[in-house]
Amino acid sequence: MKKTSLLSPVLALGLAAVLLFMATRPATPAEEGPPPGFGEFLFPVTVAEIVQGDLQESLTLVGDVVAARRSDLAFERAGRVVSLAVDLGDAVKQGQLLAQLEDQVLSEQLATSQAAAAAFRVEAELAKREAARAQNVGQDVIPESERDRLTAVAQAAVHRADQSEAEVRRLQAQWEQGRLKAPYDGVVTERDLDEGAFAQAGTRVFQIVDMEHREIHLEVPSRFAAQISAGASLQVFVDEIPEFRLQGEISARVPAAAPRSRVFPMVVRLKPGQDPQRQLMPGMFVRVEVAWRAVENAWQVPADAVLESAQGSVIVKVDRDPDSGKATAAFVPIRVLARNQGAAAVDSLVPGAMAAGVSVVVTGVDNLFPGAPLATQEHQDPGQGALKVAEAGAGEE
Repeated sequence: MKKTSLLSPVLALGLAAVLLFMATRPATPAEEGPPPGFGEFLFPVTVAEIVQGDLQESLTLVGDVVAARRSDLAFERAGRVVSLAVDLGDAVKQGQLLAQLEDQVLSEQLATSQAAAAAFRVEAELAKREAARAQNVGQDVIPESERDRLTAVAQAAVHRADQSEAEVRRLQAQWEQGRLKAPYDGVVTERDLDEGAFAQAGTRVFQIVDMEHREIHLEVPSRFAAQISAGASLQVFVDEIPEFRLQGEISARVPAAAPRSRVFPMVVRLKPGQDPQRQLMPGMFVRVEVAWRAVENAWQVPADAVLESAQGSVIVKVDRDPDSGKATAAFVPIRVLARNQGAAAVDSLVPGAMAAGVSVVVTGVDNLFPGAPLATQEHQDPGQGALKVAEAGAGEE
């Protein structure tokens, strides 16, 4: 009992000495606390300032270039091909002779028929004159029955002449059926027979396409078709020809969807003078940007600043403390009105959340949460257009 009572004052004095030493010794740098500005983690982000203006949204579609007229040309009668005047790739004019069938026998038949028709016409004219003279004399010279006979003979001669001339026209038409001509200006794209081959009636010899009248056929999904009408402006691009640009408009909209695909066909007809070098060739694929919907005087943010989810769309607004200048994240639910060329026109679902001078987070938004501290710098995007970027690190220490 005495030993314990003697140790207690000693332990108390030792503990007091240690505490006094710790309180009075100089503090080391590690114990002084973090320097200003290093007390919390800042999420690095890029930001852009919202702007107000008009925005036109475009819909990108894939189209096929087709010729407005594409014709398979064939002879209307059978025969042996004796000449081909054109070949693949040749340009042809309307009415130009393209190919011809052998017609020697038919030509002789036509010449014979023409001669017979001429003879029958002469006989008919003679018979008509004799009948006319008989009508001018009295009955005491030529009986009535004879005049009737002469009139009948004249009428029969006229009919024989008419019949013979009809046969001439038939043979002429048959002769023409052995001469294949271009129905319009175009280019030969197919040739199926050679000289000396026997052509059946209706067998294709050439195919020609009309390069002056071309069209672009589009297939528009049903959710967009109702908002695109004839006359909507568009721009045509060709991936294989990067420098190619063509302005146009929707010429026609077919008001019935394809039964299987449920898409609506639309047609862009190239006007005379468009694409004079004929760079758009039938069979090519093109990209078409069609003006879809437009908004006026709306708030605009970079398209990358819009976060999409099953719950809706949001943007992350930069809130700055007016005293310290520190930036924090604020999530604002929005409704997207239109998009185009890297920008999105939006409408805030929170009254007063959008205003001039407000900045939104463009990149680095994935790991953010409401109230997250931010280290901001300007977002540099050449495709951002008129969107104004916020000053880097404005208001930060």
